Amino acid sequence: MPAKNNRAIHITESDYEKAKQQLSFFYCFMPVENKAFKNLIIFDKALDRATIVPNKAIPAGIVMINSQVTLEEMKTGLETTFMVALPTPGECMGKKISIFSPLGCAIIGRRIGDVIECETPHGFNTFVITKIDNRADKIAAGHVTG
Repeated sequence: MPAKNNRAIHITESDYEKAKQQLSFFYCFMPVENKAFKNLIIFDKALDRATIVPNKAIPAGIVMINSQVTLEEMKTGLETTFMVALPTPGECMGKKISIFSPLGCAIIGRRIGDVIECETPHGFNTFVITKIDNRADKIAAGHVTG
C-alpha cells in the first residue's frame, strides 16, 4: 500500500534537533511571501507528527539527513539518486536535495518501497523509493569504518 505524505515519520534525535535549528533560522530570515516559506511549514508539521528515536535505535532503511536515496518515477521508470541534506546558505546543492524542498519533505523518514506523491519543478509526480544508503551517516557517527 502506498505511503501517504501526511503519515508519521521516524527521525533520529540529532536529525530532529538539526532540522528544528534550521527551521528557526529560516523562519527568522525568510519573508512569509517567499514561495519556499510554505515548504517550511509543511516540514515543520511533519516534524510535529514524527516519531523521534535515539540515534542508534533508528530502524534500518529509513531516509535520514545525509541518506543517499534512489527514487524511481512511476510514470517513466527513470531513476535518480541524490543525498538528502540540510540547506547551507551559499552552498550549491549539486546532487543533494534539501529536506525543506517538497521532495525532501515527502521522503524524510520513509522506507524502501514507499510511494511518494509530490510536486516537483516539472509538475506533480509519483515516485517509489528503491534504495536507501545511510553508510555516509554511519561512517560520520563512527558506526562503520572505511
